[in-house]
Amino acid sequence: MALGGFLVLALVALTLIVQLELDKQHVPECHMSIILKKKHSLKGKTLLLVIRQLKNVDPSSMREYARVNASKSIEDMDFNDVIKHIKESVDDNTTPEEILEFARKEANLQNYKFLLHILILQSNEFGQPKGQDLVTPHTQRTADETNVQTKRKRNDEADKDENSGNLEKNWKIIERMQLHRPSRK
Repeated sequence: MALGGFLVLALVALTLIVQLELDKQHVPECHMSIILKKKHSLKGKTLLLVIRQLKNVDPSSMREYARVNASKSIEDMDFNDVIKHIKESVDDNTTPEEILEFARKEANLQNYKFLLHILILQSNEFGQPKGQDLVTPHTQRTADETNVQTKRKRNDEADKDENSGNLEKNWKIIERMQLHRPSRK
C-alpha cells in the first residue's frame, strides 16, 4: 500500500514538472528596454551601489543593456561614446577607470559598457533633478486657477464657521438634555 502511494506521488510530481516545462515554452517573452530618463544623473550622489553591483554581477551574463536614448543602445557604442556617457553621469572628479578599479574590474570595453548600464539604472532610480515638480509641469498658474482656489478657500472658511456654529448649538442642546434628565436612584 505504501509503495502504491509513493508511485502516485511520483507520477503527480512528474506531471507537474512536465506541465511547468510546457508552460515555459508557450509563454511569450515580453520585456522593454530601459532608457535613461531626461536630466537624470548621479552627479553629487554616492557610487557605492554602482561599485557593489559591478563587483557582484558578471557582465557576460547580461542579455541586453540599457539604452542612453531610444535610438542609441550601449551595445552599438564604441569606446569613446561609452566613456563620454559615463563621464556625463558622474561627478567631474570621478573617472571611469577609478570606478572600475574600486570594483576590482579590468578596464576593458565590456566592463565599461556594463558600468554605463548600471549607471543608467541607478540614475533612473536615484538621479532625478533637484526641485523637479512631479505634480504639475507648469510653475505659473493662470488667473482662472487662482480665482477658483480663492473661491474654494472662502467657501471652506464659511463652512468652518457654519460648522463651528452648529457644534456650539449641538453642545448647548446636549447640556440642556443632561440638566432635564431625571436622575436614577
